[in-house]
Amino acid sequence: MDKIYVVIVTHNAMYWLEDCIISIKKSTVSVNVIVVDNLSFDTTLNYLKENHPDIIVIKQNENLGFGAANNIGMRYALSMNADAVFLLNQDTKIDQDTVEKLLYLSDKFSDYGILSPLQLDYSGQFLEECFYYFVTNYPNNSFISDAILGRPLEEVYQVPFVQAAAWFIPKRTLKIVGGFDPIFFHYGEDNNYCHRVIFHGLKIGVTPLVRIQHDSTAQLSEKKPLFSPDYFKDFELSIKLKYANVLMQYNYSDIKLEIIRNLKSALKSLIKINIRHCSGYLKKAKILQKNHKKIMLSRKINILKQENYL
Repeated sequence: MDKIYVVIVTHNAMYWLEDCIISIKKSTVSVNVIVVDNLSFDTTLNYLKENHPDIIVIKQNENLGFGAANNIGMRYALSMNADAVFLLNQDTKIDQDTVEKLLYLSDKFSDYGILSPLQLDYSGQFLEECFYYFVTNYPNNSFISDAILGRPLEEVYQVPFVQAAAWFIPKRTLKIVGGFDPIFFHYGEDNNYCHRVIFHGLKIGVTPLVRIQHDSTAQLSEKKPLFSPDYFKDFELSIKLKYANVLMQYNYSDIKLEIIRNLKSALKSLIKINIRHCSGYLKKAKILQKNHKKIMLSRKINILKQENYL
């Protein structure tokens, strides 16, 4: 019998946790549940201790972020000889046959490194907003065409990316790709992981045969005011996503050119006595310089087939 470990990262999860855990425990196949708690200060830990003592709880003394906490859960699962992990957000609930069908499809389509069910909103009436955006914005998207035109649906549709709210990952993927890259704290880690999965010759798939309900508060990114704090956060994330993408050929000289461009823009702004823009471009150059070593190290590690970060 396959050993499946469901990994849930929690942080103040009580609003959703009971629905999430109960839905998992109704699964038609036996699963083990690992909760990695990122320093909850609500009743999450007490609830698990009092109501679900069989669940493995790995308590953290700080909020490690999404990727690093999931890595802890996946590392534990591998140490227990897991055949697959199912990464599940705390604000989700699943159908009884979700895990069973994902396991069946993962065995049948062994070239897929990640499988995701349909991700619906919490009511189950609509596709979750970000999931809808991603699955409808791929060229030649046969999934949407098949659904709208009433053609028979395939068991799995290949996509270049699906958000990590519900990822079924077989052990073979973890052995080749590893875990999430620690240069990403929250957001971007799933994009980067998908790049690596594809780089190592595996596929990413969405199956219409099963679904989850996801009470996501995530929204599609909006353009931030120039040189605002949120602008610089988005800029730092964007350069990590861009230059750490192993599907693209980048090296330090590419980052250096971008640093030089920003320094030139800072100088032009200074000549025009636009101090705010001068300071903004200098800060962008500083962010690039601060991150270039960790990005290059990330690329060097992630092209290797091994259990990186696990």
